[in-house]
Amino acid sequence: MNISNPKFQQYVASAPGGMEFMYAVGFEPMHGYLVNQRQDLALLWLGKSALEAVRTDAAYQASKEDAQVRHAMALSKEEFEVSTEEQLLVRVRVRVRVRVRVTSPRRSSR
Repeated sequence: MNISNPKFQQYVASAPGGMEFMYAVGFEPMHGYLVNQRQDLALLWLGKSALEAVRTDAAYQASKEDAQVRHAMALSKEEFEVSTEEQLLVRVRVRVRVRVRVTSPRRSSR
């Protein structure tokens, strides 16, 4: 696995215990990748089972909900900032057009 991959960084490397879990099930860092040279299927199965068991835990659910709320708030803030910036740009364009029309000399007819 390429450890610089954005999805890997987002979902595994940034998760508390994510990298430690990968090491625990046999992955080792090698030239910017995580490589499972042991290929111990029993160890991988145990790790998978442990993750599945944690998914039903109340503390995990609360933590997941908290992370989802923080993510939604961050998206809302970004959308608000983009929306506000777009509105400001529209206002500036309108003001520039109005000033250009008001200050531009009129053509005289002969």
